[in-house]
Order: sequence, then C-alpha cells, then structure tokens
Amino acid sequence: MNNSVDLKHTEEKAKKLQQDRKKLPIWPYRKQLVDAVRNCNNCVIISSTGTGKSTQLPQFLLDGGFTSSGAIAISQPRRIAAITVAQRVAEELGRGPVGVGPVGYCVRFEDCSDPKRTLLRYMTDGMLLREAILDPLLKRYSVIIVDEAHERSLNTEVLLGVVLNASRKRRASFNNKSGTGPSSLKTLKVSVNTLFYCCCRLCST
Repeated sequence: MNNSVDLKHTEEKAKKLQQDRKKLPIWPYRKQLVDAVRNCNNCVIISSTGTGKSTQLPQFLLDGGFTSSGAIAISQPRRIAAITVAQRVAEELGRGPVGVGPVGYCVRFEDCSDPKRTLLRYMTDGMLLREAILDPLLKRYSVIIVDEAHERSLNTEVLLGVVLNASRKRRASFNNKSGTGPSSLKTLKVSVNTLFYCCCRLCST
C-alpha cells in the first residue's frame, strides 16, 4: 500500500515539475537555443535572471543529443549554486538522484559525479580549471557552459580563455587528422548582460 502511495506521489511531483518547466520564460526558445549551439562552436546566451537558463539549457542540450560524444560541464562561480542547481535538475529529470543518475556536481572536497553515468556535471569554476590542468583539451566534455559569465571573476576570466583554447585545439586536431581526432567542443557563455566576446554568436531570450 505504501509503495503505491509513494509511486503516485512521485508521479504527481514529476508531472508538476514538468508543468513548471513549461512556464519558464526560456522554454519557448529551446529549439532556437539548441539549433544555435549545434550550428556554432562558441555562443553567448543572454537571458534575464529567473528565466531558467541555469537549469533548463543543459536539459535542452541533453534532449538534443549533445551528450552522445561526451558530458556537458556547467561551471558556476559559487559552490552552493553548483550543488543546489544540480539537485534541482536531477529532480526535474527524474532519472535518479545526484551522482547516481545523469546529473552530478563537483566542488572542492566533494565530487558527487560518476565518470560513466554523469552526463550533466555542475562544477565550480575552480574545479573545472583544475581539471583543465590535467587535461588541457577537456576531452571528457562535448559542451562546456560558463554560467554567470557577466560576473567577470578572475576564475571565470581565466576559464573562458582555457575553454576557448581547448575548443580551437580540438577543432584543429580533428581537421588535421581527417576526423580521427577529438570531437569538437562547444562553448557557451551564459550572461544577463550584453558583453563583448570575440568570435562568439549572440543568442538572446
């Protein structure tokens, strides 16, 4: 009896979460955003606070098949943001808790992700920079989203340069080896302000 009640509660909660997702301002732009990322290596996504960009954009890309060649990394400037957003996205997806299903996070002293299962990996700027030291091409990822890029912190500024450099090198390696090198790396900067980024496509919601 308890199991059936719990299952019904879970299904009702999942249904409500999906309804809430569709009410977010970013929802009508999901196809436009996915197409922009698919057609451009470097994008700047400009969206107001509260539109759902931090939680929804990674899910749009997951549904769009961008994790077929690697995970999606989403950098956050603060530890608490990386954890809470990951927990929310895991809840919305309903495919297992953080670290068990496709959503995980990595912050200082705590890595709640799995190299094989995690497809959406929320992490602080500092942790992604540490990873880039060991793997400059960031081969684990197919897309890297730099969230809150408008804050212009030192870590964010350095991370943008590191990620763009990795993207260029991976494209060059792929082209030079006639398709046998690492796959391309998509880079997205998510901002609430219109900032200037060289060689990036702008997409506002």
